[in-house]
Amino acid sequence: MIDAAEEWRRRGSAVWFVAPRPRRPFTGGAGRPAMMELLDAAPPELRPTLVAPVVGWQFELGTSGYRRHVYAKAVLQGVPAGVPLIVSDDPAVWAAGALCARRNPLIGVLHADDRAYYELASSNFLRSSALVAVSLRIAQRVSRELPVDSRAQVATIPCGIPMTGAAARQPQTPGPLRLISVGRLDDYQKRSLDLMRVAIALRQRGVAYTFDIVGDGPERQRLATMIDDGGLQQSVRLLGWLSQEKVARALDGSDVLLMTSNFEGMPVAVMEALRAGCAVVSSRVSGVEDLENNALAKACLRIFPVGDIEAATSLVLDVARFHVPSRVEAARDLARREFSIASCIDRYDVLLGRITPSSAMSGYRAQPAWLETSLSLPLAGMRATKLRLARVLGVERRTNAS
Repeated sequence: MIDAAEEWRRRGSAVWFVAPRPRRPFTGGAGRPAMMELLDAAPPELRPTLVAPVVGWQFELGTSGYRRHVYAKAVLQGVPAGVPLIVSDDPAVWAAGALCARRNPLIGVLHADDRAYYELASSNFLRSSALVAVSLRIAQRVSRELPVDSRAQVATIPCGIPMTGAAARQPQTPGPLRLISVGRLDDYQKRSLDLMRVAIALRQRGVAYTFDIVGDGPERQRLATMIDDGGLQQSVRLLGWLSQEKVARALDGSDVLLMTSNFEGMPVAVMEALRAGCAVVSSRVSGVEDLENNALAKACLRIFPVGDIEAATSLVLDVARFHVPSRVEAARDLARREFSIASCIDRYDVLLGRITPSSAMSGYRAQPAWLETSLSLPLAGMRATKLRLARVLGVERRTNAS
């Protein structure tokens, strides 16, 4: 979203960005850059007009209704009437957009082939002017699930990435195959344990390789155990979360990105890997499958059935054997044509040109702040107490263990 805002500003358009400014860092954001930090890092001439209500612990820990109230009030006070609202992820943001939809056309973005997004689209379609799917699979499914009399347009537009963020790829040197994975380590969506199953299968085939696994999550310890049990300590590294700059350098130094997910939207890791000239071997998921018949993909992308370790292993070796300079060039050309932020904003501009703001500009009237606060405060207090108790017990367990 920040990259998109910068591109619109680069084109001379006015842009407003609504994001809460916490008095203290949110507990759930540990280890990740805050939205305010990312916005503040943008070049001054490209920064959007920031609408940033200052929020406390109740915003993070209270009710969804309270967050909806904060967002809707921020839109009414800081965003001119008629300006389209592009929303994603947080149900409270969608709900706030729906409340303001008669004043500001609502455009909902569906980032993943996941039930939660389809429920957001279904519950807000009557207020939505358009829905943007980041892949064809998502667009087709949401079109099937929406009522036939829905007026919401459905467009397919990847989220896009800037093409200037790739590192300068160094010349290929002889050595082991260089694999990489970037993403959350969980089994529900990412099937992270399959990463190690492929690594073990490669070892059994006698392949020399290194495998850098970037990310963290609930399956990290199980992955570490599989590394130890498989004797792969010299081949596989668990690197945890890395900065964007370090991820770019890691992709630049890799041959193949391996992704084993159950479901995706249009994975940013895939876009960034292709931008870096890195080949991609992925399970058949939303977004990636859209590239399968692209002529450029023949040199740099392979797709296997979800959970098929043997196929994944064979395809890693297949794409790695391709002529390296041709593979790198094809990957970069594919990224530029399909995922450059400029081309994605071109598609948004076409969509926005088809949306006519409502003549009724009255919209939502914010409820009194004391009412939303009083309804949310008990839940926020209970959650805050649980967090404090969990921290105390965690310290006590560590002390006893030492």
